[in-house]
Amino acid sequence: VAEVNEDSSLFETMRTCGFAVYARQQIWRRLPGTTHHPTGRLVTLTEQTEADIPGIMALFTATVPGLMQQIVSPSEEKGLVFRRDDRIEGYFAIYEGKNGIFVTPYLHTDVSETAPDVFAAVLRMIPRCEKLPLYVCVRRHQDWFTMSLHALGFEPGMQQAVMVRHLTAGVRHARFETA
Repeated sequence: VAEVNEDSSLFETMRTCGFAVYARQQIWRRLPGTTHHPTGRLVTLTEQTEADIPGIMALFTATVPGLMQQIVSPSEEKGLVFRRDDRIEGYFAIYEGKNGIFVTPYLHTDVSETAPDVFAAVLRMIPRCEKLPLYVCVRRHQDWFTMSLHALGFEPGMQQAVMVRHLTAGVRHARFETA
C-alpha cells in the first residue's frame, strides 16, 4: 500500500510496476496559531480504551467502503472517541511527531450536523496543535466534512492516490507416496 502525490513522477512509475489506484485522498493542514471560528455547542471526546475497540471496528465497517477496508484499519495506539447515545459515532486516530500531528478521522454520516463541533473538540483535546501543524487525511468518501475543516482554519493540501499492489506467493503441496 502506498500513498502517492498524484502530480509526482512516482505516481506513473508505480502504475507501471503494477500498483492500482484504490482511492483518492487529500491532506488538510492547519498551521499553529491559526484562529478558528468557535462553534456554539461543546462536544465531549474521550481517549480511546481497550473497551472501545469493538465500537471503533463497528464504526469502521459502517463508514469505510469495503474495498478500502481491505487495505486500511483504524489505529490501536492512540485516538479520541466521540459517543452519542452510548454509541461510538466518531473516532480520530492520532499520530504525533516532532514536526507535526497527523489525524485520520472516521465519522458516521449521522453526525454531519455536529461535525464542526466534533472537530473543534479534537483541536481542544490536542494541546500540541497550538505549537505544531495539524494534518487531517480526508479520503474521497469523507468529503462531506471538508466544510467543517475549512471553518476551523484548515486549508486543503496535496491530492494523493492510495495505491495497492497485490502480491502472491506460490503454495507448494506436499507429495505423499504410498507405503
